[in-house]
Amino acid sequence: MGTAKLRLFLRKYAGERPSGGLSRREEVALRLMPEGRVLLELGCGTGRLLRASARRFELAIGFDLLRQRLQSANRVPNAPNIRLITGDMDDGLPFRDASVTCVICLGTFEYAYDPFFFLDEVRRVLVPQGVLLLQVANLVWLPRRLTLLAGRFPPTGASDIAQNRSWNGGYLHSYTLPDLRWLLAECGFQIAKLVSSSQLGTLSGLWPSLLSSDFVMRCERV
Repeated sequence: MGTAKLRLFLRKYAGERPSGGLSRREEVALRLMPEGRVLLELGCGTGRLLRASARRFELAIGFDLLRQRLQSANRVPNAPNIRLITGDMDDGLPFRDASVTCVICLGTFEYAYDPFFFLDEVRRVLVPQGVLLLQVANLVWLPRRLTLLAGRFPPTGASDIAQNRSWNGGYLHSYTLPDLRWLLAECGFQIAKLVSSSQLGTLSGLWPSLLSSDFVMRCERV
């Protein structure tokens, strides 16, 4: 599976370069982020959010499957407290128990082969009351429901179901809000704050399951 995964992501992210501004979901996550000793971003890519967050922590660690993306991250100036590590989250997280204050996981959870193992690993490395910032696409957002009613699968990991020849952006799993609530509680997390990076803004909070294209959650380890 490792070789197939690398082949897919190399195709999907070939030629990716660091960019200056944060994406909408990164801006939302930054507003929910605490301060603390150690930050770990899973799937950090070229390090855009990591650089914006580093000043809040003593140590900021970026973890990504693709060595090429981390090489791109190193081509721009990084704060002295940033460390970049290549690894596969499906193999576990190479960090000590209770050693991380905050874990960021934006647009990455859907790639986890075993979501239970993934969340167990995140909980293991977090300190008590540590924070997981999780961003997940909402499978049943209204436009996606309409797409399904029309007889087509609603893509969540890409704008097109087979973009860059990576089926649904390479996502292995899709989620709804009730599923996420149950899964997080099962693995020892509680949702302290739930917002969305949807362009509907605060309106999406009126009916998150229907009006939010994604969920950005501040989850606390219990």
